[in-house]
Amino acid sequence: MIPVTSRQIFLAKYLQITILSIIGPICFSIAFGILFGLGIADCLMIFAVSALCTNFLNFLQIILDATRPLLNWDNPQRAMKQNINGFFTVIISFGFSGGMIGLGYLLKDILSPAVMNLILLLIGIMGSIFTYKPMINSIDRLMKRDL
Repeated sequence: MIPVTSRQIFLAKYLQITILSIIGPICFSIAFGILFGLGIADCLMIFAVSALCTNFLNFLQIILDATRPLLNWDNPQRAMKQNINGFFTVIISFGFSGGMIGLGYLLKDILSPAVMNLILLLIGIMGSIFTYKPMINSIDRLMKRDL
């Protein structure tokens, strides 16, 4: 038994995922700024929207990891082969990204880029808000199980 609270486990997992996944929004906003000659405000908006949507996806990943832990490994190679959660996370991330790109393409003549950004911003915020409690609950249930 690890002498830490489920909140501490969440923070460690969340920081690890966030540090790695924030690289994408940083590079993406810088690249768009350079390629399209965007100003600082536009780049910051791209970063904020990307980071919030990434945060929502990170919460989904933590829920998946907490509800489907694969902890009965006898060697590191088997651990990597059996942990299909990473595959599911990739499917969720690509599905979300592809869905948002497709939706943006379909609505490009109907909605302005500012409205599309606002919609994505709201999806990131609302998704994070609505998945936070289930994520904490799934971590609590994992910690209460007899692993």
